[in-house]
Amino acid sequence: WAEGIFEFLDKVLASWPQGKRHAYCCVFSNPQNLDISDLISSPKDSPFAKCLTRASHMLVVPNKTLSIYTRLWCVYEAFLAYDMNKVIITASPSKVKVTLKWLSLQLLLFCLGAFFGSVLELTFCIDTPWPLPILFVLALVSKASSSCELPGLIHHGPCLPFTF
Repeated sequence: WAEGIFEFLDKVLASWPQGKRHAYCCVFSNPQNLDISDLISSPKDSPFAKCLTRASHMLVVPNKTLSIYTRLWCVYEAFLAYDMNKVIITASPSKVKVTLKWLSLQLLLFCLGAFFGSVLELTFCIDTPWPLPILFVLALVSKASSSCELPGLIHHGPCLPFTF
């Protein structure tokens, strides 16, 4: 398990299916540090598979550390949910937090552009209307940050499947 608890909680809370009240989380339910080979020797009879038969949804919680496709068990769980016609949801971080982070970056870049435009004007005593150097530097900063789009909300990291 390669994700922090804060990232995990943020994604679960932001992606929780409406009206659902219970969850089975294999990472917290199975003894991760013990030999669980007996529990998973027959994948179709594993604790996860048994819980999934009664669930209506599966919430896959990826993280930004590792790809979900590096863990065969996660791929099997997704296959099992698909095979059982469950609603599969890929958890994502809070859209509000992602948007605020992006806006903070844009505000920082705007302030840096204004600062360096002012320094450029004062240093070289440019004899132009005062906004032109500032606007020039702001345009450069804006162009440099044009690749700073809103981050994708679906990440492909290790899964922590939930069933509801």
